[in-house]
Amino acid sequence: MKLILKILGIFVLVGALVGAVVLVKKSQETRKSAHYASIEALFLPDKKTVKKGDFLISTLMLDSKGEKLSAVDLRVKYNSKVLKLVEVNPVLSSGGVTALFKSESDILVKKIDNTAGLFSLAGISMETDGTKMAKGIVSLFKLKFEAIDSGESEVLLDSTYDNQVSGYNPGKSDQSLNISSAKKTVYKVKVDSVECKNGEMACNGDFSKMCEQGKWVVRTTACSCGCSQGICLPCETPEPTVEPTVEPTVEPTDIPISAVGDVKVAFVIAFKGVRASSKCAVDWPVKVILMGGGEIKSYEGVIAHRTEFLNSKGENLYEVEINVKKEDFSPRKNVAIFVKGPKHLQSKFGIDEQAGFYGKAEGELILDDNLIFDFSESPVLPGDVVSIVDGKMVIGADGFVNGVDFKAVKEATSAYKSVEEGGYLAEDLDGSCQVNGLDTTWLVRSLDEKQEQLY
Repeated sequence: MKLILKILGIFVLVGALVGAVVLVKKSQETRKSAHYASIEALFLPDKKTVKKGDFLISTLMLDSKGEKLSAVDLRVKYNSKVLKLVEVNPVLSSGGVTALFKSESDILVKKIDNTAGLFSLAGISMETDGTKMAKGIVSLFKLKFEAIDSGESEVLLDSTYDNQVSGYNPGKSDQSLNISSAKKTVYKVKVDSVECKNGEMACNGDFSKMCEQGKWVVRTTACSCGCSQGICLPCETPEPTVEPTVEPTVEPTDIPISAVGDVKVAFVIAFKGVRASSKCAVDWPVKVILMGGGEIKSYEGVIAHRTEFLNSKGENLYEVEINVKKEDFSPRKNVAIFVKGPKHLQSKFGIDEQAGFYGKAEGELILDDNLIFDFSESPVLPGDVVSIVDGKMVIGADGFVNGVDFKAVKEATSAYKSVEEGGYLAEDLDGSCQVNGLDTTWLVRSLDEKQEQLY
């Protein structure tokens, strides 16, 4: 805080930024007095487990509780034996992002000390118009950590430091805001046990096994004549010699005949967090996009019908079916299917029984009337609740999960918003008919993705 005041003192001498200087200077004069309002500091996501060598990004934010912010002087603490802070970038206000800073020049201090596990930051808002100062859920910095060893690290404001936040309190001597609650986040780093080297082969009785991703995988095909060094041994009885038969040339095809013309595309999905107790998640409309062979076809308002079946996580399965005309979308192989729920990020599915993120170009699906794809082990992620239109927050997805969505869900939680069974609330992410802390948890988990899959 002292560094901010010295620098601001220079601005006073040259007569620049009088408004901002007065705010921070008055904050110094009344540091020992009562604060005129309270705010909350938080890190998102608030919990995450990663592997050693992975990177994770934590966003430091302030919930101003409606107060306007003008300056910060904070210090963040973390376990430097588990995490290494490799990069810090200020969040700059643009589009729908509410941030304290508009440019890098607003930053006065940005210092990383990985030996002590500390990050010091200070900056001021160059906005002199009080009506335009940042308020609400305000983003400050994105901290990029590297997981360097197994263990657990809390990331939180350093309680031994005089953390300060100044607000905008016109006509009053006290400009200091009290950080009443500084939530910590817990990041865990795990080291996977390695049984073997990738590609290594060995025998397992009459079966062979191969090392894949550090784990032994036993092949299901039996070796009828024994196994040696990870491969099946040939049987001693030689195969009889057979004169080759010349077969007529046939053009190869792996497309079922029934899929050459129009085709029915059917699959099952799950929505993250929607379980048997979710009475307000009956039949949700989804957007389905088919992509393949350079063609794209979109289907809006397709109803996902809820079933009584559950995936391995206890989430309900939903059946989706669309009729695809040949003239609308002609590819029948190497197809990818995109699905976007009413308040969800768009997900890409490229293989049957997909159980995670699919990162390849296009897809590997073959469209056929007789197939029902199972995508239920990779649930569609919730949280894309609101968007910014003409500077105002309105209900409606924008393809991102960010601080605006977090603010909407949190405000709905504080207001105890609820609806009758079978009703619909945009902020009710798990269809429980009420907005509560669990919806905030689902949204925070979706922040790992932040943006929907587009290709």
